[in-house]
Amino acid sequence: MRVHNKLVDVNNNAITTETLKKNANGETVKGVTVVYAHVDVVNNNGLKLNSDSIEVTREKYPVLVEHSDSRVEDVVAYITTDGKPNENGEFVGVIHFYNTEQGKHAAQLWADGVYNELSVSYYIQDCEIIDDLDGGEYINVKSALLKEVSIVSVGADRDTHEIKTEDEPADEPDTETDEPEGENSTEQGEAETVEDTEEQNATEETTEEILEEITENEDNKRTEAELNALKLEFFKNMV
Repeated sequence: MRVHNKLVDVNNNAITTETLKKNANGETVKGVTVVYAHVDVVNNNGLKLNSDSIEVTREKYPVLVEHSDSRVEDVVAYITTDGKPNENGEFVGVIHFYNTEQGKHAAQLWADGVYNELSVSYYIQDCEIIDDLDGGEYINVKSALLKEVSIVSVGADRDTHEIKTEDEPADEPDTETDEPEGENSTEQGEAETVEDTEEQNATEETTEEILEEITENEDNKRTEAELNALKLEFFKNMV
């Protein structure tokens, strides 16, 4: 009896030995995990895939934009997939955008949600036409050779999308706003106003005390010159 071990990630997607080597060497580039097709779903093109329909012959496949492949530059990324659906019936792959002008542009379009669906292209090797019992027919794809995956605006399978991983950080709020600083400034201004008010009240009280003292001195028959000298000295100290 032979035992076949298979490594999978948290989404039950296969992990290749090449990926493990890159992780060990620190060469891994963060990719975009996507669902590019489903099992037992008749798409808008009248095609249905089974769990063993897609055949893959290599690790990497081209990623295009809207299936446009007239130039080599049109390959904006590559996708890795084992061609096997996960437990949810989803065909999953990881897209790595190239560090080229076209690749960066495509990555930005995807990040902005301009393109947010996918479409898979394959060569059908074996199929059968099935009556859908509702007056129509669809093609049951028994075997197909994977050709490429495209990011598209509207896919034949409308439930294709990006999978957000658990370790992906959530969007953080903008920390460089002026609002907190404005609040602190307001509180500081209020504190300074209170202090100024207290100082002003203290000064007014001191003034009243000095004037009372001067008045009392006047009652003690101080000369007018002495009183003026006291007042002048007091106001000099206030400046």
